[in-house]
Amino acid sequence: MKHLIINETVLALLGYISWMLVLVLSIILVRSYLVLAGKKPPNHFRPDGTDVSPLVERMSRVHANGYEHFPIFGGLLILSLVLYKGEITNSLALYFLALRLAQGVTHIISKSPIATYMRLTFFLSQCGIAIYWIIGFIK
Repeated sequence: MKHLIINETVLALLGYISWMLVLVLSIILVRSYLVLAGKKPPNHFRPDGTDVSPLVERMSRVHANGYEHFPIFGGLLILSLVLYKGEITNSLALYFLALRLAQGVTHIISKSPIATYMRLTFFLSQCGIAIYWIIGFIK
């Protein structure tokens, strides 16, 4: 049995998971404040964040986008680790993570048309990396 070492793929996967954790804990923090301040009952929150604030709505959407795409991106990173094929994902793993974070932060900051185009560019770049990885597995 081979021993797993910390490499770029592991760091990207941990970064993705950490980003998701930061998002959900941030949303929980805001909701907890509203409950403790008596501004909202704990069982009256919409999952999309639209009943809290535009910022929380965007954070909720970024969080949802993260788990919607985890089967693709996280799945490829995990597959690489399980098959000991880090050479397929290592070279672009941290770029992928940077693009994922850039996409999320851009969405949280703004929903302007230019920000939307930037998010699309970041996302399509991630898709390009995923396709490159898939081709690497098929070879």
